[in-house]
Amino acid sequence: MAKPSLSALFPAVFAAGLAYAAQAQAGSIELGYVVEVAGATMMKAAYRTEISGSSFESTLFGKTEGLTSMFSGYKMNLTANGRVEGNTFLPEAYENDRKKKGKKAKSTGLTWQPDGSVTVGTAQGVKPPPAAVASAIGASTSDPLTAILKMANNQSKKPCSGKFRVYDGKDVFDLALSFRKTIALGSASGLDCKLTWTPVAGVAVDKGETDVESYGLVLAPVNVGGDVMHLPVRITGSTKGLSVVVSSSVIKIDGQAINAGLSN
Repeated sequence: MAKPSLSALFPAVFAAGLAYAAQAQAGSIELGYVVEVAGATMMKAAYRTEISGSSFESTLFGKTEGLTSMFSGYKMNLTANGRVEGNTFLPEAYENDRKKKGKKAKSTGLTWQPDGSVTVGTAQGVKPPPAAVASAIGASTSDPLTAILKMANNQSKKPCSGKFRVYDGKDVFDLALSFRKTIALGSASGLDCKLTWTPVAGVAVDKGETDVESYGLVLAPVNVGGDVMHLPVRITGSTKGLSVVVSSSVIKIDGQAINAGLSN
């Protein structure tokens, strides 16, 4: 069967990989990543989230680089906001703006209603999701950026665990995390984890793209304000027969650069 496209996979991979960088007590978090496909730089991405009292705002911007940009340029700009109730992050609005070279820009927006239902906004107007998608969306489903925060709050007692359902306006998918082993990262001990992406409903499933994607996820311990946070520093895997490596390039907490101590 056909495998999901890179443009569909990357938001999901970033969502799972970035999860460990966001904690409710943090004010702002900024992360930069470089994506390599088959050994060549394909995309650079930047993530930022701000949590203030009872609300949060998150963004993820990515664009292709080098030869990839020349022949099939792609940009994505994801934004999300919602409210914080205790340790729970509740989505309210999500926007996915994207542009492929030579094609018209597209935008998909989600609005999460108080009753948990979702409406989808596109250039054709606002409407409910298709029946198969609506039936797959449960009360705990989030957009990709809100899922980052939900996943982060689930990791304090048992890192690299849990399954989370996500809806991005086109597809519903599950992100599952599992611990593999402890590894040496310089003088510190990092975590080697497994990330699994499983399509559930939506455009990809309708096209027969139902293959499960698995990735390796390396988390490095970083001391932030006296607390140890495990931040994602590398994601590895393959898609469409090509190797994929996502490496961290920038980590900032409240504007302060953090060194994760990972040797490339």
